[in-house]
Amino acid sequence: MLGSQYGVIYNEILAGANSSEHHIEDNSIEGMSASAILITNQSTVSGNMTNILIVGNEIGGAVGAAGITANAVGNRQWITTLLIASNLIRTTTGSNAINVDGVLNNLNITANCIDDANANPSGFAIQVGTHSSNGLITSNTITGYGANKVNNAGTNITAANNGP
Repeated sequence: MLGSQYGVIYNEILAGANSSEHHIEDNSIEGMSASAILITNQSTVSGNMTNILIVGNEIGGAVGAAGITANAVGNRQWITTLLIASNLIRTTTGSNAINVDGVLNNLNITANCIDDANANPSGFAIQVGTHSSNGLITSNTITGYGANKVNNAGTNITAANNGP
């Protein structure tokens, strides 16, 4: 997929319903202006997604674009089991390569190769928001982000062995 605002978007309107088994695998997504992969829920009060796998994708961001984004909605946790693994993500402007919030349990961000070509990045390779809990951020190869490797504001999430 080349150029546009988003490459893959799950823009759910769950409103009390649940949705499960979402797999985003083995894609090449280039030049998106907002986020290569976006997962969001328009219902701020209810509805959940479970078992989301984002694996084996090659992502190249345009200026200001994130690689993978999963948003908290209505300041609540609404995703259970999110695996982001073995992706190659190249950003160009210091934006967050992976930006996740709203994960209740089983957040696993592992074995990704993340690079930012910007000499002075302003974002983080991996950003986890305050509405996420219980998971691992481990064994990601991160280059080009200086000291801004992982910003983990989640609860009970272990980050280890992330770097060059």
